Amino acid sequence: MKSSPNVECIGPEAIFTVSKCTEIFIQYMSEEGLVRCNSKKILDYKGIADFVNTDPKLNFLAEILPRKMTFRDAKKKGNNYLGSSEPHHMTSKNALLSIYLA
Repeated sequence: MKSSPNVECIGPEAIFTVSKCTEIFIQYMSEEGLVRCNSKKILDYKGIADFVNTDPKLNFLAEILPRKMTFRDAKKKGNNYLGSSEPHHMTSKNALLSIYLA
């Protein structure tokens, strides 16, 4: 908040409120992610990513927390994405990068 050039002063109440909301949000994501984990005792990336990618309210996090995929699946997705209209000099690495940036 203090990095905004238009803001000169931020009250301690605003900082406390944003911090508390962040804490509650992380707790909510952790609890919901744990429900989707194989082990109900250990929170892992898969649980959180599954939660983020199935809850419409969290669409804004879908690119930050994508579902894991194997390189083979990513390469296949890259080839499908390229289609026949892309130049043949595109490498798999460039294709995957173009998918990520799209």
